[in-house]
Amino acid sequence: MGAFKDLFSGSSSRSNSSGSTPIVGERPSISSINSTSSRKSFFKNKSSSSITPFSTRSSNSNQWSSNGDQENERDSYNNYHVKNPSATSMKGSTSVSSTSTTSSIKRPSLRRFIKKFKPGERTKNLVSGKPDALSANSELFAKYGTPGKLLGTGASGSVNLLSDKNDSTKIYAVKKFRSRLSGESQSDYEVKVKNEYTVGDFAKHENIITTYELIKDFSHVTSKNLDPDYYIVMEYCPFDFFNLVMSGLMDINEVYCYFKQISNGVWFLHENGIAHRDLKLDNCVVNHLGILKLIDFGSAVSFRKQVPQDYIVQDDDVMLRHDFKLVKAKGIVGSDPYLSPEVLEPGNGYDPRAADVWSIAIIFCCMILKRFPWKIPKMSDPSYRSFLGNALLNGNHEETKMEQDLNNLSLEQEKINESQL
Repeated sequence: MGAFKDLFSGSSSRSNSSGSTPIVGERPSISSINSTSSRKSFFKNKSSSSITPFSTRSSNSNQWSSNGDQENERDSYNNYHVKNPSATSMKGSTSVSSTSTTSSIKRPSLRRFIKKFKPGERTKNLVSGKPDALSANSELFAKYGTPGKLLGTGASGSVNLLSDKNDSTKIYAVKKFRSRLSGESQSDYEVKVKNEYTVGDFAKHENIITTYELIKDFSHVTSKNLDPDYYIVMEYCPFDFFNLVMSGLMDINEVYCYFKQISNGVWFLHENGIAHRDLKLDNCVVNHLGILKLIDFGSAVSFRKQVPQDYIVQDDDVMLRHDFKLVKAKGIVGSDPYLSPEVLEPGNGYDPRAADVWSIAIIFCCMILKRFPWKIPKMSDPSYRSFLGNALLNGNHEETKMEQDLNNLSLEQEKINESQL
């Protein structure tokens, strides 16, 4: 644990200090941080099996973009990156902005970069001006305060910032759900809305985004539109994990530290019978203390069902315990590079826990390689076919139990907490 102990400062007051050790070369500074870009170029270049570097991604995109929207723009306020003087080009992809270096130039530090971030430094710009997607007359603002900038839009809604009317230093992220689609029943629509809120509200863990409230707003109801607006109020985290990974600032211990945090968040969900099903770099954010949070539970499912004491176990049942059986997931959910093979060929369903574990393994590959290992886990993809190898193709591979894999994954006994930072 000693290797992780000094990765981040332990308090917000220390984050506000200006006594960071200077970095030789091009030192990161908040004022010199450029905006990063969109998933449009990212997924367009996916054919080369590589993650597009931040320098090729246009501005106006956001880590809070809703599930399923791969063409979103990211907002520059919520995505900081640093020019890395030691970054080099990746074969088959556009090079990262860089300057000539020598061995005497030290690599910028992610820890120092996060320590330099002052939570209140940019909030005035974030929460000022005309709200882009929300009405100032809504019930939401009567309770929480001033609306701020639009952070992003997606398939399931849009996200804005809110500033507490009694304390301008308190910033929230608020998601407004999309309107009900034509042909979509009111009950089905409400199930989708409440499902995302219920998971976020229930999952109280340091590596899962804090969800404060679900608000049902009737202020826009008319004779032609009887549907209320739904909002979820969440904590605001200023750092997009995708861009932190692509910044080139992480050393190997920081990679391990963040992967452990992702694993701990997934472990907590699984321990409580919930599978995320859309784990990816874009669905991770980092707060000003360097703590990673999982977000976006719109695709989450419950995978266990309690059975009566006299239940007769069927041949196709997977018993999690004597009183719980596995509920298999169905349907293709998630983003192609992160999907597990069984999701693409579900048949009678698949274990969503295993799909989550596969997805975070792909996240780890991306953190190390700065690219996807393949476009999609199908035999038509040369990289995936090469990964399988002859032994696996012939069925000569060692199998392990899911429970054993999850126990090895969680590392819960070595969990990082704030007192250790």
